Amino acid sequence: MHDAIIENGIRTKFESLQRLMNERVRRQWAATEALALGRGGIAAVARATGLARNTILAGIAELNANGDSAPVEQVRRAGGGRKQVSDVETDTDNGDDVESSDELAPTAVAVLTHIVKSLVDDADSVTVEVDDSGRRPTLNVRVGEGELGRVIGRRGRTASSIRTVARAAASKDDVEIDIEFLDD
Repeated sequence: MHDAIIENGIRTKFESLQRLMNERVRRQWAATEALALGRGGIAAVARATGLARNTILAGIAELNANGDSAPVEQVRRAGGGRKQVSDVETDTDNGDDVESSDELAPTAVAVLTHIVKSLVDDADSVTVEVDDSGRRPTLNVRVGEGELGRVIGRRGRTASSIRTVARAAASKDDVEIDIEFLDD
């Protein structure tokens, strides 16, 4: 009963402050609450806020570091987090991966090439060819020997997800596409 009251109080504070806190402040606030509770504080704060225990532990480590973490204006340490889209290299500028005369769906081809290359071991073996002989363009994806299973996934779930994302990208080019995965 006593634990439920404490957790409810933490949850109420967290819900009222959450929209005002960035990632770092959220981590350090949760760490402060956990330290104030003492034994079992990390688990109680994790249950009340939904934050992972590792996040709270990272906040405690930051508080104990006394200024050794990222500068105040940064949320994460240098190099932390996802790379920005502008920093990610894409091979859409050279025509090596795309074999088509007029490129009917350049956005879909670029997205499809990037996704498939990130899934296979031999990224150089990935090619995407545009076949516009049917009623709608077909993007034929070829991968190296033995790599097709990684692209298709269990019960075709990965291939289905790739098709969904590529079709969404093709909508930017105002084109409906089909996608075929082929093994070399």
